[in-house]
Amino acid sequence: MNGGTGFLGGILVGFLAGYFILFLQKVLDVLPKQLDGLKAIFLYPVIGVAIIGVVMSLLAGPMKAVSQRRYDEFLSWI
Repeated sequence: MNGGTGFLGGILVGFLAGYFILFLQKVLDVLPKQLDGLKAIFLYPVIGVAIIGVVMSLLAGPMKAVSQRRYDEFLSWI
């Protein structure tokens, strides 16, 4: 799937995903110590991919518009 967000969109979503996982670690810290293994290999990835996937699909349109506008401005400058 090509959302058209380009390099800057990938960088933005990468940082967003990293900070979201840090936030998720703080939120899920209240779970019992016995669930630490489950959190690391199941909860963080599943919840992270689900939420970041939704955010990515919502940001794809505006980021594509920004990339296309910059590309058009560059071409008109040439």
